[in-house]
Amino acid sequence: MHSTALPNQKKQRFMMITAIIGLLLVGAVFLALKYVGTRYAIQMIDDQIQESGLTPLIHYQKISFDPLTLTPTLHSVSIGNKNAPWLRFSHIKFNSLPAIYPKLDIEFQFDSRSQPLARDTRRLMAIAGIKQLAGHGRFLSTPKGNNINSSLTLDISQVGKLLLTSNMDILDANFSLNELRSDFLASMALGQLDAMPILYGDSIALHNLAFRFQDNGLTRHIWPNTQNTRNNKDTLAFLKTLINNTGLAPNESIQAEHIAAQIQDFLIRPQRLSFSMMPKQAIKLATLMTLFQNKSLYRGSEMNLAAR
Repeated sequence: MHSTALPNQKKQRFMMITAIIGLLLVGAVFLALKYVGTRYAIQMIDDQIQESGLTPLIHYQKISFDPLTLTPTLHSVSIGNKNAPWLRFSHIKFNSLPAIYPKLDIEFQFDSRSQPLARDTRRLMAIAGIKQLAGHGRFLSTPKGNNINSSLTLDISQVGKLLLTSNMDILDANFSLNELRSDFLASMALGQLDAMPILYGDSIALHNLAFRFQDNGLTRHIWPNTQNTRNNKDTLAFLKTLINNTGLAPNESIQAEHIAAQIQDFLIRPQRLSFSMMPKQAIKLATLMTLFQNKSLYRGSEMNLAAR
C-alpha cells in the first residue's frame, strides 16, 4: 500500500507544479501582450493624431490595452484647449485596432466631473439646462471600397438620444479620409462648417443622411411654453422665416408649411423627431450647396422631416 501511495503523491506534486508553471506562463504572456499592445497603441494613436494635425487639440492622460479583447483605451481625454477644452471624456475606447484604420469603432463616456470647459460649451449647456455633461456614445465608420457607411449614437442625460447615420461615396482618387475628419473637426471648432462643401464639394457624394432625436427634457427646458404655440401664427411665421434662411425652402412654399408644422408638433409634444435625406442618386456636396443657395434644399435633395 505504501509503495502505491508514493507514486500517486509524486504524480499529484508533478501535476501541481505543472499547473503552477502553466499559470505563470499564461500570466507572463498576458503581461507581455499588455506591455507590447500598450506600446503599439500609443505609437499608432499618437501617429494618427499627429498626421491629422490635431496634436494641439487632443490631450489624454494615458492609454491602456486589454490583451483579452485587443482594445486600446484613452483615459481622461480633452478636446480643445488643455485648460478649458470644448469636451472632456473619462475614456475613449477603440473596439477596432488602429492598425486597420480608417475603419473606426469608438465608444466614449463624457467626463461628468466639475472641471472647466470652454465658454462656448458652457453657454450651450446653460441653454440646455444642464450643469454637468453626462452621457455616452459610439461612433462607427466602415469603409468598403470608395463607399463609407458611418453612424453616431449619443445618449445625454437630461437632453435625449440622438442617432445620426450617413452613407457616402468618395469620388476623388486622391481623397484622404484622414484629412476629411481633421478638416471637419477643425471647421467645427472654428464655427465654419460651411467650408466643408467648398473643400470637398466635388470629392464626396451622399447616398443618404438621417438623424433621429428622442427628447428627454431638452425641448421643455428651452421652450417651456410650447403648449401655447398650437395654431400660433407668430410661431409659424418665425419657423417659416428660419426655414427660408437656412435654405430648406422658400418662405410660403408647401415644403415650408410642412416643415414648420412638423417642428411645431414636436415642440408641443416633444417625443421623437426624425429627419432623412435619400435622393434617388448620390448627390455631391457642391450640388447641396447650390440647392441651399437657391432655397430648395428640402425638395431638391428629397428630404423628409416627421414628428412622431
